[in-house]
Amino acid sequence: MHMVALRRAIARTLIAGAALAAGASDAQALPDGSRLSEQGSFAQYIEYFGAALPISYGDAVAYDSEGNGSLATVPVGYVGSHPASHFPAQKVVRVVGYPAHFLYDGTRLRPINSNANSTCLLYRGGQPSPAVVPSFWAWALPESGASVECTLPDGTRFNEGGAQEYVAWFGASLPLSAADRAAFDVAGLYRAATMAAGFVAAHPASGFPAGRVVRPVGTGTSYVYDGVTLHPIASPAILNCLLKAGSQSTAATVPVMWSGVLPVGDAAACSEPTPEPTPTPLPAPAPAPSAAASERVTVTLAFFFKAGAKRTTFSSLNVEGVPPGASIKAVCRPKCARASLVVRKGSGRVSLRKLIAKARLKVGTVITVTVTKPGAIGAVKTLRVRANARPSLKTACLVPGATKPAAC
Repeated sequence: MHMVALRRAIARTLIAGAALAAGASDAQALPDGSRLSEQGSFAQYIEYFGAALPISYGDAVAYDSEGNGSLATVPVGYVGSHPASHFPAQKVVRVVGYPAHFLYDGTRLRPINSNANSTCLLYRGGQPSPAVVPSFWAWALPESGASVECTLPDGTRFNEGGAQEYVAWFGASLPLSAADRAAFDVAGLYRAATMAAGFVAAHPASGFPAGRVVRPVGTGTSYVYDGVTLHPIASPAILNCLLKAGSQSTAATVPVMWSGVLPVGDAAACSEPTPEPTPTPLPAPAPAPSAAASERVTVTLAFFFKAGAKRTTFSSLNVEGVPPGASIKAVCRPKCARASLVVRKGSGRVSLRKLIAKARLKVGTVITVTVTKPGAIGAVKTLRVRANARPSLKTACLVPGATKPAAC
């Protein structure tokens, strides 16, 4: 065994031993990326940010192939006190066995379309690298079609791995000269981040917005930038007025390499807008009688698959979290192993394997799963097979008495 892997395995074993001694309720979270199993159980999980995410057999094979094969044993009840629902929002993830990165926003996965955006989101989320999560957990989440963009916090000094440095302000990357770097160091504004190549091109200096108050680093003079010209600010009253107009708490400290090539115009002026008179509020209308609140069915459609250019093979398809007494109807178009499947009075996990057994589903195949319960708002999950990609998943609601689903 490689020495690094051996040390990692020993460390995880010692941590797991401490957890066993403490007991499930008192056990602290394992290090991020730790695979674990409760005593006497074959079920495996991987832990990130204090949440234990369930692993399928296919996930276990994928983790092994990526070099994460050690397994810690934890006391019974550990997973219950570190549930998957505790996985925090705004974290960058990568599904094991797949290269693409996503941002988990608390309810869904949002695709990240570039390495530059990924490094930016990792920095904002305080992550050294993406969390490598199991497909058994990830593919049960809805995916947003819109990719997520990222800008660095204002005042962040960074580079793209080379000697050239920048400072981020209002979504723009302003270049620093050697003199600027020294002046920023004196001001205590040190380089804090390294972005992937392409970040500056996507956030150019030309994107710096007009109407912002700036102060060249190492100087005591503030200006307002009008999009072309710098206008000096002559008094504290005008400075405060312009800061308020630009929704700034303080002037942006900018590099002379950027500000020094801009023309300087007349002194800035600013006047507070005259507030509009506050109209007399009309009496609030009497509240309309509200319908009795209905229980809402909330379920998860979990699946494991292998995607191809023309067909996708599913090894499992389950409805998770079915409330007692609910009915499940699954319909497949144009063709699955069966056209439809009905389960009456389901509960907990309901398998839809008969619908997809031994079937390689063509791209464009749509599976609609409707879960209803008397007197409750039903859940409608629509899964669509896509080429060389995870199937898309959409959720809708079915109001009691309605025949067509609508947005929740």
